[in-house]
Amino acid sequence: MSPQTTVPGPPAPTRFIARNHDGPNPEAEYGETDGECCFCGHVGPGQDPSEPINYDYFNDDDLMQAATGHVCACCAYCMQEARGIKIGHWLATADTYQRVSTGDLLETIQAIGEGEYDPPLALYIAKRANISQHSYLWTPIAHSTDPLTFAYARRTVTIGLAELFELVAAVECLRWHGFRLDDIRAGRPRVADLGSIGRELYQRADAVIAPHRETATLEAALTLSRAKDDQPAAPDPFDLQ
Repeated sequence: MSPQTTVPGPPAPTRFIARNHDGPNPEAEYGETDGECCFCGHVGPGQDPSEPINYDYFNDDDLMQAATGHVCACCAYCMQEARGIKIGHWLATADTYQRVSTGDLLETIQAIGEGEYDPPLALYIAKRANISQHSYLWTPIAHSTDPLTFAYARRTVTIGLAELFELVAAVECLRWHGFRLDDIRAGRPRVADLGSIGRELYQRADAVIAPHRETATLEAALTLSRAKDDQPAAPDPFDLQ
């Protein structure tokens, strides 16, 4: 497992997103209006916040990192133009920006682990698949893929990939045997579900899950996990030994 690094990189995923949406051209569109962005801290062309921010709906003043009175070209672009990035899960790198369906999230993280996406990168997992308002302003940049840092809703998760995949496997094992998500969160199995899985296997699966209860890590694993109907076969009990 490689350590989390602190390699300097882009200050916010807005720079990846704007690049991969073919906009903007700061020199052509923003002229000589330079300053430090109040959101991402980038110094460069931009505009007064009153231009990109629609104050009729924007109520996230806590996202502003500094009261500079300036929004950089890339943050402004994301706020004004790329409406599609405000919805759902997404992955952004220097070379790509893509929306990710809930069913493809686990495969996407596996692809990250296999080196298909070079860091620095930004991964956002929405709490509800149709909402990720302003996520491009506060999703962290990851400079390592293992452990991987990503955003779940408005919380940051950093976890080794082996640990994450083990957690997802434990959740999927319970879901195969009929466990509801709220039962997994609470650690209180129904009698019928416990009878289906057997006490020994349940205890092994729960031992993996228990340290993550009431954390964004478990919530992300629940989102990544597949229901029984979406799993190709019954989980192998030996996978959790």
